[in-house]
Amino acid sequence: MKLAIAIVFVVASLPLSYAQSEQGSKAQEMYYRPPNGKCDFGTAYTTADYVTGACPFAFNHNKIILSNEPLDNSGLFLLRYDAANWRDDDKDATMLCFPNNTVIYSLTQMADNITKANFEGDGFYYLKENLDTVADGVENLASPGFFYAKDGIVDALLDASTGAWNYTNAEGPNYLNLCDLMGESEPIVPSPSPSSVTNPPSSAHKCTHWQSIAMVIQVAAFFASLQ
Repeated sequence: MKLAIAIVFVVASLPLSYAQSEQGSKAQEMYYRPPNGKCDFGTAYTTADYVTGACPFAFNHNKIILSNEPLDNSGLFLLRYDAANWRDDDKDATMLCFPNNTVIYSLTQMADNITKANFEGDGFYYLKENLDTVADGVENLASPGFFYAKDGIVDALLDASTGAWNYTNAEGPNYLNLCDLMGESEPIVPSPSPSSVTNPPSSAHKCTHWQSIAMVIQVAAFFASLQ
């Protein structure tokens, strides 16, 4: 799934040092930087995206899909996954690990070649220069850019004929600008306990963002066929 600005909580009555401490603490709940460039949840990636045109540098956005299941007959799906992101030219120093993400999503076919996508939860969104756009009035996202939303609500329209995304909504207080974070190499924060998942998906493959969402659609159709 295709998938700001570092989180800032402005509390006028609190000292700046406290606000900065709270900001850092919240960000550490979302991700960590492993000291050896390896995330605790391993490297058995289900999707492996090599991305250019979103940040000033090329980067990798890889996911381990833990589960992807329909929610009753509502047309909604619940996706659970781990994710790793790093600059292609400096993996060990820029690795960002995002364990235990959960998002509820739906994909609705609209007019010819247009798919409406709705995401609620933890998601990654990379917007490529001269391709992806953000509707007027939408905050938290910008093109070009690469963002992570924790407990966010994001709506977008995908034009399958061009692979272009138009983001029409991006709500929620917790967005991270991952271009900025991958441009840094410090600080290294303690790693959380290894994931309890013992059955990660199989080998990874390189794919574009459209191929990635197409895979999600195919998986969604598979689960729907089991109902």
